[in-house]
Amino acid sequence: MEIKRTIIAALLLAAAISCTKETIPGSVQLNPSGKYTIELRGKVSSTGTRIAEVEDPSNGLRTSWETGEKIDVMYYKEGAPSMASLTSADGGMTFTGEVETGEDAQAFAGGDLYCASSSPRIVTSIEGGGMVCRVDLSGQNGTLEDVADRELMHVKGKASQLLVFEHLTSVLKLTFTGLTGSAVTSASLSFTPSAGSSLQALFAAGAEYSISPDATAVSTDDITFYDMPDISIPVENGTAVIYLVVPERGTLSGEQSVMLTCGGTSYRRYVKLNGKSFKAANVVARTDNLTGNDRVPDIGDYVYSDGSWGHLEYYEDKWPQAVIFSNYTSASDRAAGYTHGYAMALRDAAWPTAWAPESEVLYNPDYPETPNVFESIMASALLQMMENIEGLTTCTILNDLYLSDYAQGNFYGLDGFVPTGSRAAIPCAMRYGMEDWVMAYTGTENIAPFEAPASTSGWFLPSMGQWYLCLANLAGIDPNDLVMT
Repeated sequence: MEIKRTIIAALLLAAAISCTKETIPGSVQLNPSGKYTIELRGKVSSTGTRIAEVEDPSNGLRTSWETGEKIDVMYYKEGAPSMASLTSADGGMTFTGEVETGEDAQAFAGGDLYCASSSPRIVTSIEGGGMVCRVDLSGQNGTLEDVADRELMHVKGKASQLLVFEHLTSVLKLTFTGLTGSAVTSASLSFTPSAGSSLQALFAAGAEYSISPDATAVSTDDITFYDMPDISIPVENGTAVIYLVVPERGTLSGEQSVMLTCGGTSYRRYVKLNGKSFKAANVVARTDNLTGNDRVPDIGDYVYSDGSWGHLEYYEDKWPQAVIFSNYTSASDRAAGYTHGYAMALRDAAWPTAWAPESEVLYNPDYPETPNVFESIMASALLQMMENIEGLTTCTILNDLYLSDYAQGNFYGLDGFVPTGSRAAIPCAMRYGMEDWVMAYTGTENIAPFEAPASTSGWFLPSMGQWYLCLANLAGIDPNDLVMT
């Protein structure tokens, strides 16, 4: 593929100024094509190392121009905005282009210019009284070459000055060590804000920058999950580096999760962000050493009765009991040792069963331990889904406080159970496969109990967020496409 720009690193400018007082000679010229030549000079920075190896607020990505590099420039003629495209023919600082009239050439040469880098991933147009730059942040492949095509740079100045372009985006650099295999072939990232935080996203599918004499504003197409399904990041000496362009973000607190596949093995690592900023022109860098403890199953793998997982195969000594729908788990479940994912049972835990017996519903229409998230779910629905994956914790609390006497054994008055004549969904689900469940489900004692697989938490009813992950992952739906109606 053609590399549009080369990534390098340099110190940020200390002063909040975007051009020097250098001047260049030049005048309005009619060229042989019958149009008028326009020209400016612009630079990003001097050459240097491609990227800072450690995170440092004073270091950010810088790009040098390549042959054929293009920029889009807005200028004002008689108070109305116009736009021209200029090209660096040799990769140097001089950009030239053409306009139709002498009036345009004079307006370009004498007025304020608003310049933006251009690439197949950055499209600029005149809208209203200013310019709008749309940056496509979707489909990134994790390479430095891809970063160069998505880093929007901008400067305001005059054609008589040497213009210094400044970055408007940030870059995430993730280094992974301890890998086996020749390449990372897929990666998936997510960010879940902490409860009570701003609920601001980290990733975006795109960003739109509106630039005018009055202000520069940005709007983003935020997403919770960023998937990179078909990539090829080389592994050298067990190390791979993934780069991702993200919009400038304020202070973020929450949990960033990264899953990647290398050499047929999937890994997941969780990272806590506490007041982390993603500033324009900065590289936010992190290095993680992956081990066997970070291995996770693939979505769609089966969990067998002995606690192992894998593709569906026949074994004489074990049988499949559940299918894995998520290899992401909540912080509390990970703290309890459940780090590999969630799995859905292969058969129903109960025929239609009440959420709670009538007496409980009368006194506890909404258990205080389980707030109704639908009362506040709005545009941040997707983020709230990811904060609502505590099915195990919720079921355990409600069962212990209110519902433990409403299992199948209580309903049927079996030996060892207090006969209540009522049942509820949570205790029935948590006793899925046990003796009283088998008795109630089959009406016979001819089948043996089949309790939860070894080394698992035991069965529970999924929370709203876990249902969301199940439907999205097993059905192949993009989880970012959640729409509340």
